[in-house]
Amino acid sequence: KANPVTRTAPKRKHEIGCLQMRLLALSPTLLLILLVTLFCRIRVMVASTVCEHNGDSSNDQMSQCKMWNRRISKRQSMQYRIISAEACETMAKRIEEAHPDRFTFHPTKWSKFPDGTDNIEIGGFHPHNLLSGEHVLFLASFHNNDVTMSQFQVIIVLLQSFVESLTIVLPYYPVGK
Repeated sequence: KANPVTRTAPKRKHEIGCLQMRLLALSPTLLLILLVTLFCRIRVMVASTVCEHNGDSSNDQMSQCKMWNRRISKRQSMQYRIISAEACETMAKRIEEAHPDRFTFHPTKWSKFPDGTDNIEIGGFHPHNLLSGEHVLFLASFHNNDVTMSQFQVIIVLLQSFVESLTIVLPYYPVGK
């Protein structure tokens, strides 16, 4: 009587092939989100509120409030370098004008070569890399696939340029029909 063959360990080549096929089937927006999740630490921006405790709170609650207040004050003292998509440049300039002590905007030139390929000059890299070791805020706009893929290229460059953290803000998320 033959025992049924049980598969204890999946074949590595088969798994990689399935992963590649699944990645190809994703939309550019989902692919971007997946790759950014894999390559950088995603930081969830929480609205800055101060934790208050009343006199009858336990020591555990008081220590949590103190820890939360330290995190909020640390978050508010962080300085960011802003890179933005062409559609979000006015927003980036307004952020820098409102809080010049926390935000520095580096304009990026978004253009095309005559053959239609991207010609992108990312701000903050000339004459030397000003973004290395810094917290970077990227204001994205995915209003069509062409600009989505161009911004995807910029995000890859930012991730490879030794930034401390990369926060991607997508103020207007497009919906598909």
